[in-house]
Amino acid sequence: MVILLLACTASSPSATDTCPLPDTADSGTGADTADTGIDPAEVAADGDGVTPNEGDCDDTHPNVYPGAPDYCDGLDADCDGEPIPDGSCFAVGDASVQWSWWIRSGDFEPLYCVVGEVSGDGTNDIVAQAKTGSLVLVETTPLRERAPVSDWGETGWSSGYPAWVLPNLAPPAEMTGDGVDDVIVTTDSQLDSTGGVFLFPGRTTDFPTDAPRFDEGAQAWWLDGDGLEMDSARDGSVGDVTGDGLADVLVRTVDRTHDHLTLVPGDPEVTGEHGFAELPSIWTDEDDTDAISLSVVGDLDGDGCADLRFDTGTPDVDSYLLFMSGADWVDGGHLRDEAVTLTVGEPADGEGVNGPWQDRAGGDLDQDGLDDALVSRTEDSGGRCATILSGGLPSGDLGAWTFASVCGDADASPESWTGDLDEDGVSEIASITGFLIPSAPLAAGGTFDIADLRTPRVDPKQGLRDITDLDGDGRPEWIFTDSYDHGETYILAGFDIPWEDDTKW
Repeated sequence: MVILLLACTASSPSATDTCPLPDTADSGTGADTADTGIDPAEVAADGDGVTPNEGDCDDTHPNVYPGAPDYCDGLDADCDGEPIPDGSCFAVGDASVQWSWWIRSGDFEPLYCVVGEVSGDGTNDIVAQAKTGSLVLVETTPLRERAPVSDWGETGWSSGYPAWVLPNLAPPAEMTGDGVDDVIVTTDSQLDSTGGVFLFPGRTTDFPTDAPRFDEGAQAWWLDGDGLEMDSARDGSVGDVTGDGLADVLVRTVDRTHDHLTLVPGDPEVTGEHGFAELPSIWTDEDDTDAISLSVVGDLDGDGCADLRFDTGTPDVDSYLLFMSGADWVDGGHLRDEAVTLTVGEPADGEGVNGPWQDRAGGDLDQDGLDDALVSRTEDSGGRCATILSGGLPSGDLGAWTFASVCGDADASPESWTGDLDEDGVSEIASITGFLIPSAPLAAGGTFDIADLRTPRVDPKQGLRDITDLDGDGRPEWIFTDSYDHGETYILAGFDIPWEDDTKW
């Protein structure tokens, strides 16, 4: 085996002066100022214009100085004391290899997790649910204080145990007006039991510990009331539909004749048990019962209320969506009378309808002051398009509202808006298979091929749950829960994405 060593020798005093810069004392120029009386700490020897006294932590490297772009190469380029590990930026690969923090499943085996500021400390926390549906945990430990490898079961979080139903975590949201996100758990009906909605208050000092049932630990809960039962809370969505500054929860309930969309409103004083029948609801056509799904999107029409979107199944000719203004929510109305219809187009042969995936608030790509809707649709070729609709409540034909599209294979299917990661004033898009689609090339409108957009990506097997700042340093972490691998959770530390140099990914 041959080992090549590159070193600076120290066989004589003069050799010290030539490491790493030549001795230029005789000429009166250069970095060796031993003969001139100039303090080396006052000289930017590497030519980057920043001296050691001004904070340059490596005056032999011109790309290292306070405020420099910090790439994932193990070099502390911005001199913040936190070099980004080599290879930790996103290239095609496995998140379980590139992780910065790894939370092992242990006996807990979380199926998935959501993120919100539930502890009142000013930074986001992780809320996880066990694979068995039996446990909910709230993470309150500052991320930077965690060991690189830890176990869900060794964190000392508080917990609540449901006794009879399978829970589903909704995104944490502020429902009670105290400035801290609340934990929202919706449950499906099982056997003779009905589903429900459970509100656990933020600030985890009040979160239940070893509660045998959700309704013994929740601040408020909604169950069956006067014949209106929870059918499936998996279609539940969260947002400020009423415009009062508090999040509301939209869920599906049923009676003997109709499928209902029922609104659980945010309320600073709500406690105890309530029935669904006392809440505002809209009923839908019976034919839509098995197919309808819903989401709360952004404020598309600019009235201060989050708007609603409904996917209504597979018609014979066209696929279509229904949109409704949050301000038009009524008690006892009929969805068809309150919503506008967007025709997406004919179903693609053999590929199903041109229906969307998940849609969330957060993007204004055309910069008109209104949130834009994000829709994924199937093409006749079997590919997918992530389509961004111009702001406003869309009705009529999809083409009349399409502002920009990113098309390709299944990788183009959008999961959600992610927030403005490149600080250009527009949110980015995360695809369902692990691509981050930058907004900058889309902002002018038009159609793009995802193969032509250089984007960070990880192995799509790793379930991307959120891209958000967990440690308060302004750089978002990437959170993955791999339900294929016993619920292992991987967190990649936030870093400055070098948008202008995609070779650094």
